[in-house]
Amino acid sequence: MLPRLPDFVDPWRLADSRRRLRASIPLARFPRLAEILVSNDGEAVCTLGFYRDGQRRTRVDVEVRALLQLQCQRCMEPVPVEVDARATLAVVEGNDEAGYLPDEVDPLMVDAGRLRPLDLVEDEILLALPQVPMHPAGACTVRIESMPPEEATPDKAGEAQAHPFASLSALKLRDV
Repeated sequence: MLPRLPDFVDPWRLADSRRRLRASIPLARFPRLAEILVSNDGEAVCTLGFYRDGQRRTRVDVEVRALLQLQCQRCMEPVPVEVDARATLAVVEGNDEAGYLPDEVDPLMVDAGRLRPLDLVEDEILLALPQVPMHPAGACTVRIESMPPEEATPDKAGEAQAHPFASLSALKLRDV
């Protein structure tokens, strides 16, 4: 079993010593993720690698793997979704610093000089989720059939409702 992540870390100190944190985190520890999971059984395995780049910026390489049970939006049954997220982030203390980062690096805002690794891992999992989780085509347990076309329904006077633009077609024919 992998060790637990510390509650808070100093990313600059960890980068100076080129530390690598590796942990296994129960899915139940992620409150925002738990809201969309069908089951919070299982765990996420993560690695956080802290280092300094060529410009002496503190960077964090994040890797997260997890197997999640989400709700298929086609059949509403559980669908397993495998997450394999990777990101390279640069630690910044404000928006001014974030503006100077190269395009390939996303900023990681740190509050009061401390970073909460659990929040970082949860953010990366949430960013890696599909917008609309679904089983592969034809694999849903519920068969969805198309609805028959609607037929004209009688209105209050008992007559079929006319198309709203029917009177315009009569005007168009008159001008020709």
